[in-house]
Amino acid sequence: MPVKVVEFAEAPRRLKTRGTVGSSQDYTDVMREIRNPANKGKAFIVTLDAKQFESVKKPEISFAYTLRRYFEKEGTAWTAYQSGKLEVTVRSLTKAEAEARGKRK
Repeated sequence: MPVKVVEFAEAPRRLKTRGTVGSSQDYTDVMREIRNPANKGKAFIVTLDAKQFESVKKPEISFAYTLRRYFEKEGTAWTAYQSGKLEVTVRSLTKAEAEARGKRK
């Protein structure tokens, strides 16, 4: 099996891209609100724009999963979950949830 080495800039693009969840305005807005110190201890209910997520099969699940993966990777005490049709809730972890997350690592 031959291997071809090329410069990073010359690498082919992906055939299938899945950037709609992580690069959406909703995602950017949630990240901005979470980083705002005035919002510590608050929950956020995100209503997703149906047009923006047309290509995503279950946008609320995909969006929540993307956020949870980011939170776990960064080690932050936040969680996200589907709370309705095209709706995701983002909130701080409870003490029990934080302990359970710590045990999984």
